[in-house]
Formats: sequence, structure tokens, C-alpha cells
Amino acid sequence: MKKFWLLPAGMALFLFACTKDNQTRVQLYPEGPKAEIRFLDGLPSPSQGRAGAPVTFKVLGLKGKENNFKFLMGQLETEVITVGDSTVTVRVPEDAITGGAAVVYNNQYYFGPEFRVRGNISIDPAFTAFNGAEGTIFDVVPATGLANNYIVAGSFTNYQNQGSPAAPIINLARINGTGAPMTGSGDRLLTRTGAEGGAVYAIAPMSTSQYLISGFFSRYNERDGISSITRVYQRAQLDTSVVTLVNTDPINNPNDDRDTVATFNGGVNGVIRRAFETTSGQIIAVGAFTEYRSYFYERSTKSAKVTDRVLMNTVLRMNSNGTLDSTFNYDLALHRGKPGVNGAVSEALRISGNRIVIVGNFTNYNGSAAGRIVAVNESDGSVATNFNTGTGADGVITAATYNATTGRILLTGEFRNFNGTPVNGVVMLKTDGSIDTGFTLAPVEGGMVTFATQLNSGRILIAGNFHKYNGKIRPGFGVLDASGNAIQGYNNLGAFSGTVYKALERTTEQGYPGVILVGNFSRFDNTEVRNIVFLEIRN
Repeated sequence: MKKFWLLPAGMALFLFACTKDNQTRVQLYPEGPKAEIRFLDGLPSPSQGRAGAPVTFKVLGLKGKENNFKFLMGQLETEVITVGDSTVTVRVPEDAITGGAAVVYNNQYYFGPEFRVRGNISIDPAFTAFNGAEGTIFDVVPATGLANNYIVAGSFTNYQNQGSPAAPIINLARINGTGAPMTGSGDRLLTRTGAEGGAVYAIAPMSTSQYLISGFFSRYNERDGISSITRVYQRAQLDTSVVTLVNTDPINNPNDDRDTVATFNGGVNGVIRRAFETTSGQIIAVGAFTEYRSYFYERSTKSAKVTDRVLMNTVLRMNSNGTLDSTFNYDLALHRGKPGVNGAVSEALRISGNRIVIVGNFTNYNGSAAGRIVAVNESDGSVATNFNTGTGADGVITAATYNATTGRILLTGEFRNFNGTPVNGVVMLKTDGSIDTGFTLAPVEGGMVTFATQLNSGRILIAGNFHKYNGKIRPGFGVLDASGNAIQGYNNLGAFSGTVYKALERTTEQGYPGVILVGNFSRFDNTEVRNIVFLEIRN
């Protein structure tokens, strides 16, 4: 008869553990392959430099593989100068851009650190506002009476994280020469809740030292009765007046016979894309709207304002107090505005000769053919016959800029021909509407140009979602000469990501030519930014 002994549980576990510890461990899986090539920690030496300069990277595994690997900088193959046990020295290619290094061996990529290629254009070293705006910036203008200060306008809820409940930064901000917001009690903007219910698309300094702001909003500075345009003081306080109203209950509400309202009593029922002050102090507004609106305070109560509405499409002119000017683009017989354009408006420019150029996606203005572009006279809103674009663009024009110094207009959009001439989405016009045939955009790959502007020097900045320009890697940004050629030494910038809406030339704090770019973008020269960046240009 067999006997079985029961051991206490604790002893059983002890014996099992001892047995397991004495067993030989078996490797179930083979060790993973070690990388043949490996970049070591640390930046290259030097970490930045110009085209043609030698640079050394810390990398293992290249010794003995000479002539069998490729070394890339910013996606371009480089000349390999020397290979060591743990280093490789290469020469920066002529057309290199800021970007990461990589080794290609046996069709395998090994990625390394970034090398910054220095050229004649770069982020201004004094720029500090890398956190930028929490939302799109549509416009930037010099601050009136303040050297090296600027006002930015858009659809943002904070700037450089400096807003607070007590001092919010909404839609408008004053910034200094480094891009930082002016937050001192004596110089910050007093916008309070800003332009509520929408965005500020444009801001224009006025001859009165005030600003005209326009866009799409129904309240400003916590005041109702705004219709997408109003006038503000230098610190963005609303220009207000006290008006007399009808008081239906003077005994119980003796103060209801008056109200504080915007002094500028005029606006529209839609979007104002751009507004201009004429030499006579009147206001021309252009955008996507069908009505002019103002308030008839003499018949209004505090709780119910009487609104005057007049049918006006696309473009209108108001007097300095906001009243409608019926001598501009107005049909006196029908008591309404003339038809305007038959489609969308994307931009408007004020050019020489007291003319307003309107662009977008339309084919007609006031009954006359208009190939997505038309110029109107400031005097009466009629077609400016001294601006002849022929058949115009065969696709939508999405953006337009004008340089008064060079007298040139740049249009960008989804068109391939302009007045029958192939132009590949970007065309330069003279102020008579004819094509400047001296400029030709080279082929772009991987996307399109969405913004182009000419600087006073004649150089041209282009931005978009393209990857190559004229066969060379230019990730979203390029600097061209007046003929459209990429300029050597100005196209070493790394990746750009987003959309530029406005460029403003300036002089940097170091005295160099500079440009402020604003829009809706998150990266410039492979550096994280937020909707604004200052550039420095060295000749």
C-alpha cells in the first residue's frame, strides 16, 4: 500500500521555488539585430552654417562602408569628406534647407539630428512671441504714433498667453518690435471682450489717429449695435456717443431717454473683407453682404432699436459718421445699390489712381463682364476702364497683394490662365491691369502657392503647401527675384506649414530689413510658431 505525505502549503512553495531557481534558463527568442548604423546623441559641429561649409556628425557604423551609403541633409545628398570610427564629415549642399540629417544604406534610412542652414533670410533673432496667438491673425498694421509697435487683428482669444480675465486679449493686440504683447497698464489695448460673435478681418489706421476695424461681429467692447464695422481709439476703446431715445415709461425709468452707442452708425448684414478711408474721410467697404444697416435712434427705445436697411451688394461707401453715401454704386431710381458682383469676394486692394481692386470668384460686376477681378473708381463705384484685365482668371482668385512702391499686384489662386496667358496660379499685374510678362512662376510640385507678395526691394515672397519650386526642395516657402527665379542664399529655410494672410515690411531692431508674417500657421523654418513670425533679411 502506497503512502502519500501531505506537506504544508508554505513548504511546498519553498521546495518548488528552490527547484525553479536551480533550473537552467532557456532563451526563447534570439536577440534582435543591432543597428548597423547609429547616430549618437548630440548636435552636429557646428550645429548651423552656410552652404558649402563642412559639418561633422556623430555616427557609428559608417567606417568601411565608404562609397556604399548616402548622407542626406534636408533631403539632399551631400558630399562626404571623411569617415571616422564614430564621426562623418560632410559638406553642406548649395541648395540645402534646414532639416534633419539621414544616412541611406542598403535602402534603409537612419535618421539623425537637425542642421540649420544659415542664409540671408531667417527668423529675427529678437523675435520672442513663439507662442503667438490662440487663433488666426488676419491683419497687421503699424501702431499709430508708436515707433516699432504694431496692431494685430484676427480671430484669437489670447496672445502669447498674456491675457487674463481682468485684462483679456481678444481679436486685437498691440505688440512691440520683438512680437511681445504690450501688457502694461498704460499701453495695452482696452478691448475687454473684443469683437464678439465673429472676427476682425481688417484694421486700417485713419487720418483721425483712430482705427477702422471691420470683419464679421455684432458686439464690440460689450456694446451691441455693431454691424461688422466700427471705429476705435488708439488703445482700441470704442468711439462712443450718447444719443437721445424715445422713453415710453419716464416715471419708472427716467434714464431710458438716452443710451451710449457707437459713434460710427453704419454697417452691413454680412462680412466686410476690407475697408478703406478715402482722401475725403469717407469709408469704402468691400465684402460678402447684401444690406447696409444703420439705427434710427430718434424713433428707438432703449430695448428696441429701429433699424434702417438698404439693399447694397458687395461694395458701398459711407460718410465719416456711418451714414450711407447714395452717390456711390447706388441706383437712385430703384432706391437700392447696384448689383455689384455675382459671386464671392476674397480680397480687395486700394491701388494708385483712387481705385479699388476686387477679386474672388465672380464673372460680372454691375452688368459688365469681370473675370474674377474688377477695379472700381472711388468716386462713384463705376468700373475703372483704365484697369483692363481682359478675360481675367479662369479660376477663383483667393488672395491678392499690392506694393505701392513697385506698382505691382500679385494674384494667387486656383487659376491656370489669366487673360488667355498660362500663369500657373500666380500672376503679376501692372496698375493698368496688364500682365507683367517679366515675371513667371516656375513649376511647383506637391501643392500650390496660396500667398505671394512683392517687397519694396523687388523680391517676392511666396508661401503655400507646395514641396518643390522649380524642381528644388522648398517646403512651403520661397524667396524669388522679380522674374520668378529662386534667389541663391535666400532659400535655405526649413519647413513651413499653414497659410499666410498678410506681410508687413519693417526695419528690425538691429536695423536690417524685416517682414512680419501673420496668418494661420504652426511652423516656419522647421520651428514651431503660432500664427505670427518676424523675419530678418540680410543682403
